[in-house]
Amino acid sequence: MKKIDRWSIHVLNLFVILILMTSGAWAQNTIQLPHQSLPSFPGYVEDEFIVVFGPEARRNVTVTQGQGGKPQVNLPSINVLTNQYGVQRFQRQFPQAKPQADTSQFVDLTGHYKVLLKPGRNLNQALHAFEANPHVDHVEKIGVHTLSLTPNDPYYEDSPNASFPYDQWHYWALNGIL
Repeated sequence: MKKIDRWSIHVLNLFVILILMTSGAWAQNTIQLPHQSLPSFPGYVEDEFIVVFGPEARRNVTVTQGQGGKPQVNLPSINVLTNQYGVQRFQRQFPQAKPQADTSQFVDLTGHYKVLLKPGRNLNQALHAFEANPHVDHVEKIGVHTLSLTPNDPYYEDSPNASFPYDQWHYWALNGIL
């Protein structure tokens, strides 16, 4: 009976590991395009940005869900902006962050909030309005960057000179690292 139980636990563990390994693929929609056709920085997210509150507001801000799931911020001037610009989501960017003392060497990330606008709203107008608010330290657009799985080293594919001393890629394959 114990052998069956242990075997079942091993099978269950293996199943859980496989699910965890494949769940990363479901987390985001990945778009794969040929490397040559992509710029390294194609632009910014069209309907989202980051609001960073100043030290005083950071300590006091709370966000709840109001009617219809709309975010309700306890700072009235921010709440007016969320209604004016059709904010669908207003949530902490780093929900596990702990408040830091003003004298800390670490950045206090508790005041960083990610804002999602309704489709069709003007991102730049919303950015300027939030940045003009006295509770807000600054706002940031969210940049989109491309990733490449092939190194940008010209000697990766094939060294132009076999005696070139800096062509080290073959060592990886020889040692079974690739």
